[in-house]
Amino acid sequence: PFTSFCERLLLQNKIWKQQREIKTLQMALASNKTDATNNAFQAFCDRLILTNKIWRQQKQVDSLINEAEQLKRLREAAVTRAATQMAQDVRKERLTEEFVTDLITELGECKQAIITLRAEHECEIRELAGD
Repeated sequence: PFTSFCERLLLQNKIWKQQREIKTLQMALASNKTDATNNAFQAFCDRLILTNKIWRQQKQVDSLINEAEQLKRLREAAVTRAATQMAQDVRKERLTEEFVTDLITELGECKQAIITLRAEHECEIRELAGD
């Protein structure tokens, strides 16, 4: 009886020891699962943050590309306007020069006509005075 009691006591101690080991292993497993869950959640959060950053930067890149294209179009329009204005100014200047040249020529012709008419008039007056 005493030996069987001792054997049962030893067996009971082994069972308690195994139960403690099982409990320790279960706690380690639960801890590992919790760590894995936390790591998965942290990885998800990191991916989400990176995705948002990438999206924001892509939006900024698109905005900068659009702004650059708009500036290019505005610059081209300004150059076109300046070239058109320059061509109009050159044309106006050329027309003004032609007009002034024509006026000078016409003035010279008018002066010559006046000189000729004055000479003819003086001739007629001399003829009338001579008669």
